[in-house]
Amino acid sequence: VEPTERPKDVWTLNPLERGALLHAVLQQFFSRLAERGRPRPDEDYTAVDVGLIERLAREQLAAVEARGANGNRLVWEMTRSQVLSDLRAFLDADREHRRRQGLTPTYFEQEFGTPAADGWPALGIVVPIGEAARTIGFRGRIDRIDLDRSNRSAYLFDYKTGTSERYKSLKDDPVAAGREIQLALYRRVARSNLPGLDRVGGALWFVSAKEGFKQVAIADDSSLVDRRLDEVVALTVQGIARGAFPQVPGKRRDSGGFENCAFCDFDRICPVRRERISSRKQADPLVAIHRRLAATPEAIGDDE
Repeated sequence: VEPTERPKDVWTLNPLERGALLHAVLQQFFSRLAERGRPRPDEDYTAVDVGLIERLAREQLAAVEARGANGNRLVWEMTRSQVLSDLRAFLDADREHRRRQGLTPTYFEQEFGTPAADGWPALGIVVPIGEAARTIGFRGRIDRIDLDRSNRSAYLFDYKTGTSERYKSLKDDPVAAGREIQLALYRRVARSNLPGLDRVGGALWFVSAKEGFKQVAIADDSSLVDRRLDEVVALTVQGIARGAFPQVPGKRRDSGGFENCAFCDFDRICPVRRERISSRKQADPLVAIHRRLAATPEAIGDDE
């Protein structure tokens, strides 16, 4: 079964394109400053710095236009203006972050588990399966890691360009019942490859004025974060090994459809009443694995 292609007019910049654009600009900007040992924790950005990030942004915006992915001309002009405005304002937010934390941006788009020449090894998590064990490997890319002067404290970021609403549950559970494991994984990767760290913090950083350049951080309690990461990876792998693939459509949205199906290419061919199917399957012993994923960290930790 293949996704259905439906040609249509592109009205505005695709969210994925916008995210890729901002990631590219920020990587290039901070990499160029880092070559000169900047920016220091207490350092302001200069007019030259603002000019640099604007020039890099215009180059990326021009590349989007060249691919024909910019959409309606009038909307595109508004989008261009908003992107440049967001990046200028982000420099102010970044300055405050550096001063508050005493950190310097050091690693950018750091890869792990890939063939990149300067990449780090894959992260392996050992999972028990019956009486045996299996190592599950992870690869990825960390948007940014900041370090203090002693290289004993680190703070890492994953840049986001959408809405922060879906990440609220990270405040209660550092892996959001297995739906958001990026930060927990990245923290472990950083500790594994930057020896001597006493503290590793992490947050999602929303790079837009619309979201107020908000940071959504995970718990500082490394033992809790590590325990929850191990639990959800183990439960997921054990479920796969036992053949547990239940539908988990999520809540029905006011605009139609279900929250977990919003970006699925095959949403149209799934049953309309899929929540009823999901509800009936709750009695299946295999589905208990997925119910445990959604339980509170305390409940899972106490469950034999």
